[in-house]
Amino acid sequence: MSEGGADRSFISVVIEYAIIFVIAFALAYLLQNFVFGNFVIRQHSMEPNFYEYDRVFINRLVYKFSDPKQGDIVILVDPMGSQDDFIKRIIAGPNDTFEMRNGVVYVNDKKISEPYIARDKSVDTIGPIRIGQGEFFVMGDNRTVSQDSRRFGPVKKSEILGKVMVIWWPLSHARSPY
Repeated sequence: MSEGGADRSFISVVIEYAIIFVIAFALAYLLQNFVFGNFVIRQHSMEPNFYEYDRVFINRLVYKFSDPKQGDIVILVDPMGSQDDFIKRIIAGPNDTFEMRNGVVYVNDKKISEPYIARDKSVDTIGPIRIGQGEFFVMGDNRTVSQDSRRFGPVKKSEILGKVMVIWWPLSHARSPY
């Protein structure tokens, strides 16, 4: 084999690796920004189910094809305008009526079971509030500290970034929240 052939072979290998690297980088970028997401929890509003600095993966595509359902845990843009994203639970959806009486939540006049909420239950009385088309009422599981739809109102579906699929860090907290 001539020296020129070896150079061409080396160059072709470098080009192949460069192409593989660019494709892998582009694929990772697309998956992270359009299919899955990685988020760090920065609030106490979902304790005892999610803690500050837990890391979660979300599915960004699921709500492109369906609506969030009651009980889904979602990441959403802060409706109050800060740079932090929020983690909340869907409590009521489009055309539902939300009401809270002495800390007990009713959707369409039916008490909902909430075994996931923190022991320090809220004693708020709110509503009834009719949820509009394409809107969702969200609340944190730690009701006494959560900034949620009780404060900023229902959120639009477009403000929901995705559904939480798994807590992956720290490993001692790793699990599916469902």
